[in-house]
Amino acid sequence: MDYRTMPHEQRMKVSDESPPDNRRDLQTYYVRNIDHWLVNFKHCTDHLVALKQSFNTLNITKSIYNLCIKLLKYFPILTSNLIQLLKVFIEYLILQTPIEETNHINTKLQMYLTKIFATLFTHQNFLEQIVENSIKDNRRTLVDIMSFLIQHYNHEYVQIDCEKHFQLFLTIYNGKLSLDDQHILNAMYTYEKYGYTMYDKYKPFIWGEQALKFYTLNRQKKTLWHTPNLATILALLEDNVMLNSILYYPVVRRLRTLEPVVYEHGDIIYDPTFLIPVFYHSLAPECIVQCQQFVEKRCLSYCLMALSTRCALLRAVVYNCLWRFEQHLISQRFYCKDQISTMLLLLKNGVRKSNLKLAPIVSLFLSKLVDLFTKPESKFYRRISRYLLKQSYIDLVHVPLFAELFHSLTMEHKQERSWILNLLKYGIKDPIDYRLCTKSYVFKTLMTFYNCSLSDNATKLEIIEIFHSTSKISESLMSLMYDYGLLLWLQTIIKDCTISKHLAQITLTMLADCLHQLHISSSKVSLTD
Repeated sequence: MDYRTMPHEQRMKVSDESPPDNRRDLQTYYVRNIDHWLVNFKHCTDHLVALKQSFNTLNITKSIYNLCIKLLKYFPILTSNLIQLLKVFIEYLILQTPIEETNHINTKLQMYLTKIFATLFTHQNFLEQIVENSIKDNRRTLVDIMSFLIQHYNHEYVQIDCEKHFQLFLTIYNGKLSLDDQHILNAMYTYEKYGYTMYDKYKPFIWGEQALKFYTLNRQKKTLWHTPNLATILALLEDNVMLNSILYYPVVRRLRTLEPVVYEHGDIIYDPTFLIPVFYHSLAPECIVQCQQFVEKRCLSYCLMALSTRCALLRAVVYNCLWRFEQHLISQRFYCKDQISTMLLLLKNGVRKSNLKLAPIVSLFLSKLVDLFTKPESKFYRRISRYLLKQSYIDLVHVPLFAELFHSLTMEHKQERSWILNLLKYGIKDPIDYRLCTKSYVFKTLMTFYNCSLSDNATKLEIIEIFHSTSKISESLMSLMYDYGLLLWLQTIIKDCTISKHLAQITLTMLADCLHQLHISSSKVSLTD
């Protein structure tokens, strides 16, 4: 049981226990009591940091430094409480000396932090805690501590090969948008910001267990034969994660703003701020690129989806990735090369502005096109091919093929309608998508078709999920309520006793979102009044 959640009476019982006779039990006894002491001591240090302004006249920097060194020296195991305590101490040391203080004090503080950095990295339990990840918070906190310390490291006091830390970071990194991976990526960015480059030695940046094997076995081999290439990177990508990364692409993710943020599907999608630069370096003219493998692994689809990002810098990198891929595509031959070349040409004709941001729904449509090109046996293959051949550019200001597929008269009309509804469900992520849907009369069509006799339960569920996706955008939700009467429409759905439990649950969630948004808007109006 964790001492932070243990009741006070039970803590006192633990601390008042008499030492056992058995040596193993004796060691456990002391670890438990010391860990208990660390919890209480951490509360004191938190209070110390909070009252920092009152201690400006006290020179306790050296005392805290000595305490950090002794903790790392005499504790063979880095427990969670010890790691948290070290982080508090280091944060206090960094905040202790203001910028306007003398250079002598800053130099001494830098020396202290450098020695703590060296002692922590050589601790016998450090690698085990950061690699095995038995406790998630431990790895995250240790990575944050390394980010703090590298900002104040000075090689004049202790020689540390900090560039080798990239091997450690890449080994424990998974390339995803989880909190742990965001902290690791932020640490690598901090290292590069302070002059330690990873481009020359570690490109094209393999990660995970493959990185551990590569950097362990090929430490002395620096030939082209032992250099990882694009095929090595593509082998690391999981198909289901790539598919989720396209469907749940985070359009708000920015390239140089890497502060960790919780994303809804962060654990099952790749981080574009890492993966897109990896693609950019791997598609360089001097690299060997198998375009067919790049397409089949959905990497091209991912790049097309990334054209909808709000970050202009990341979007520029994506456009360069597409240009580099097109240069490699010219000299290769495989079964869907002509279709992909045609699509890229039509896309270039449709982009009339430099570094244009595409609507996520259009980007997802292009990604799905590439996926269909790899499946010529699909029923949609002929329809999509005709769509590309009958126009000179791709329309980027309307929902593509909405009317044709939703009101299809073919034998596969249900599948085609489901395909376009699925595109709308996952594609609406931004206010620009709402404007495109409004131009194409999407919401009026869906509201009307919901009560139609041709609408089955599966179609009704997809329609509700589309409105649920749209309601997550606050601006669009207000427009749906005022311009389309969303609340009244939802009321009629709830009154229907034949709807399924899942459908009713989504509808009630949307109603709660509507009421919450109305409350926020009314409070804003009252504040302005």
